[in-house]
Amino acid sequence: MTADVLSHFGRLDELIQIIYQGFSRFIVLSQVNESAWTIHLALKGPEGRWWRGSWSAQDILHVVVRPVVFVIQSLALTSTVI
Repeated sequence: MTADVLSHFGRLDELIQIIYQGFSRFIVLSQVNESAWTIHLALKGPEGRWWRGSWSAQDILHVVVRPVVFVIQSLALTSTVI
């Protein structure tokens, strides 16, 4: 199941995006492979920095599935049968 999660991120592979926020420019590079989704984020300019984050399929499932299960459980507790 975890391998299937990253297959849905295929459109994000080799994505390059420039984001303008006020006077700041950010560059986002995205890469997806069998084991993880990796993002490189750069702040362009004299105070430029690079940041890298990587998420495995288990990380993604933890973020997405856990809130959904919580909502479903909450609905089950508050719903009444007529």
